[in-house]
Amino acid sequence: MAQNILRRPNHLDQLAAVLLARCTRAGVVLAAAILVSNAVANGWAKYALDTSGGITAGRFGHAVITLLALSICVLVPQLWRAARVPSSSTSR
Repeated sequence: MAQNILRRPNHLDQLAAVLLARCTRAGVVLAAAILVSNAVANGWAKYALDTSGGITAGRFGHAVITLLALSICVLVPQLWRAARVPSSSTSR
């Protein structure tokens, strides 16, 4: 059962990629949320639960994810302004 969960594709990642490609604000928010939550979860798994010392491949991967998460957090205001505002179906 656990192996099936690990092999499933992450549909939120795919949705964020599509929304970002379409330049939507929802994509910006979702991508930032995914990267930050991945960095936090990986940090917990790699430092609190993993008792091996030194630099491991998992810890190096966590460093990369953390840098990506920090980068998108810095870029969110610019991406937000550049993203399309959803059009409303009612006109004023």
